[in-house]
Amino acid sequence: MAEQAPPQKQPRRKLWTYSIVAAVIIAALITAFFLLQARDKQAKAEKDTHKQTSQSINIGIPINDSPGFSSMKDGQRNGFDIDLANFIADGLKRHPNFVPITVGSREQQLKKGYIDLSISTYSISDKRIQEGIIFAGPYLRTDQGILVNASNTTIATIDDLKGETVCVTKGSTSDDKLKELNKNVPLVILERDTFTQCLDDLKNPSTNVRAITNDTIILQGHANADSSLKVVPNVVIPGTYEKYGIGMAKSDAALCGEVTALLKEFVTKQWNPAFTANFTLTNGQSSTSLKPDPSTIDTESCRTQ
Repeated sequence: MAEQAPPQKQPRRKLWTYSIVAAVIIAALITAFFLLQARDKQAKAEKDTHKQTSQSINIGIPINDSPGFSSMKDGQRNGFDIDLANFIADGLKRHPNFVPITVGSREQQLKKGYIDLSISTYSISDKRIQEGIIFAGPYLRTDQGILVNASNTTIATIDDLKGETVCVTKGSTSDDKLKELNKNVPLVILERDTFTQCLDDLKNPSTNVRAITNDTIILQGHANADSSLKVVPNVVIPGTYEKYGIGMAKSDAALCGEVTALLKEFVTKQWNPAFTANFTLTNGQSSTSLKPDPSTIDTESCRTQ
């Protein structure tokens, strides 16, 4: 019987190749493990970001400063409307995102869902309700007055506006009231997109603007902030009585109910300190006439006609 040859040993080169392949496979598995972990972390972060976004609420505020109601100071927004907005957002357990908007864009911003609430000295009116807006309110009441340069001594009554150019914010209730006044007191109406544009016109000697009309409490805020301006004492645009509300789209009836309940709490508990912190009244004005009766909030709020 022939003698069998002894088995040959595996070449070292082949063993080295197997080792390299094994190392590559292990490295690939480790890399895949860490990539999966990174992907899970990213997915969690995206989920948390979405969750945070869904818990926020977009609140429309005036695009320009309105001293007393909404303005920037030391990089922070402050004012009565801002205090109210923060109170409502906190009660809803949602983070407030403040969105600057113009007076004329409020209805469309709400109806298209760009903002959830408008807290921007927004007057409750049948016209706006017919156009698809509902309100929680009122949270403040005011009439409409006249703002002039402090040096002006010629405008002291409504009749003194005859022939004068009066600036007004386009799309505001003040705009509607000024047009009504124009039927009895012929004057020149200049409509502007923002109140700031009216202020610039009033202060510019080269323009014909001699007065601005708006809600008296808004005008008072500007006069307090700028000594070159004054509210004409005891002058009220006839037939004006504004009631500020928190505006929402008519489709947000459930939200309106929640906001109304929180607003009543604000008027009862926080209205006085918020008003005192943000306003200084002159010309014999009293905060008593500006504060609404909480019992009227249920009557006015969330109505659709």
